[in-house]
Amino acid sequence: MCDSEDVCFEAPECVKSDGSDDFSRMLNNTDANTHRTEAWSNADSVVREPIEALLADPELVLELTDACQRMGEKNSDQVIQAFQRGLLARILFSCLIYADRIDSADFGKPIAARFRQHSNYVPWIDLIGRLENHLAQFAPEGKANGLRRQVSRHCLEGAERPKGAHRLQRGGR
Repeated sequence: MCDSEDVCFEAPECVKSDGSDDFSRMLNNTDANTHRTEAWSNADSVVREPIEALLADPELVLELTDACQRMGEKNSDQVIQAFQRGLLARILFSCLIYADRIDSADFGKPIAARFRQHSNYVPWIDLIGRLENHLAQFAPEGKANGLRRQVSRHCLEGAERPKGAHRLQRGGR
């Protein structure tokens, strides 16, 4: 939601309520209506150069082309395809907004930015080991702690079972 004073950038509707493809209509809008050429020519090179590099990347172009092609192969309905392309654009738009917010946050708080992991996360197996080591340090006495250990043991045993819905039962069955 945007206040009247804010500039608001929202992803367009993919498909209108009447079933028309609003997303493709927007993408195919004329330069006279969008002022794309004027905006691009006035954009600073700091903005244009990374975009040009991305658009020149054959792997990126291939990935996007393949994604759109797979959408067409899975469903021949043009409205569904338009909706799927719109969803892809919304996901990419969302990634862009998130990256911009992270970049702004890092700029505003450079000390906090040093602690950002930038997708270099501790492997899941290491985190599980840390948790198990921490749980092993709890005092063994007391009925509650005994029940906690029992539940933890049943969970570990359940993790060895095939994927699916499972429930914990007394006796470990």
